[in-house]
Amino acid sequence: MNFFTQRNFDLLIDQIKALCIHAERDFAGALLRPHGVIVKSMKARGADINDIFEAAKEASKQLINDGKMNPETLKVVCREIIPLESYISPQT
Repeated sequence: MNFFTQRNFDLLIDQIKALCIHAERDFAGALLRPHGVIVKSMKARGADINDIFEAAKEASKQLINDGKMNPETLKVVCREIIPLESYISPQT
């Protein structure tokens, strides 16, 4: 399944947070990549998206070192890389 915005993941995140509460665990954050299905093709076309990959690596380091991921780092990972209009009706 492919979702365009991070909001599409809200119900899933709420379920995971509830699971964490019941398991007496801390929610460390969610590493999400909306409209991820196009990342490979965007990279192949030379789109400037390396910051997304670097932020994902940084988020993993934060999780290991701090037990959570910085919200600002996660914003970079899930940033929009193509307008919704282009995503819905791609140019051929």
